[in-house]
Amino acid sequence: MLDVACGMGRHLEILIGRGQAAFGLDRSATLLANAPPSVQPYLVRGDMRQLPFRERGFTALFSFFTSFGYFGRRSAHESLLAEFARVVASGGRLVLDVPNPPDVRACLRPFSERTVDNYAVRERRTLVARSDGDVVIKDIEVSNPSGETIASFHEEVSLYEREDLLNMLQGTGWKELASLGNYEGATWSPESPRLLVIAERTNA
Repeated sequence: MLDVACGMGRHLEILIGRGQAAFGLDRSATLLANAPPSVQPYLVRGDMRQLPFRERGFTALFSFFTSFGYFGRRSAHESLLAEFARVVASGGRLVLDVPNPPDVRACLRPFSERTVDNYAVRERRTLVARSDGDVVIKDIEVSNPSGETIASFHEEVSLYEREDLLNMLQGTGWKELASLGNYEGATWSPESPRLLVIAERTNA
């Protein structure tokens, strides 16, 4: 199994603890370095757009908690789904976890602020319509206890309606098996907080 954008390996730790042959990939050396020692031997640093693995070498691939949608153009995301398909054997599974667009539009908070270890974290969010679809733009600012800004981040995540995402999957070697709406396994609906698509790798 392969966990793409595994971060510090929290899901990987569970899979390995259950005796699964699982590996994790992430681009961030910092996150990988902070993974638990038990998963360190199973971590690979790399770009998900060019997975450093042989064709059809995995029986399952996971993309959890919005690690899909960061590459701007629809064509880039279609290429990413095709790259996922390249490394998964026929009949293998994909779990793709993304925000549910109707819920994002209804519940988007333009601004939020929280404190982490005495550091203030401010997040500003904007929903923008583009030719390829809607995009959530997030600007994050981190300030130290003295009020000085010490870091800022900008990210953009593309939103794809369920039918649109299913069409993208079908065109890149995947067949939908189920669409779930939350982490408890409820059936997807427009009001669901998440869109989790479980798909099967076709023979194409």
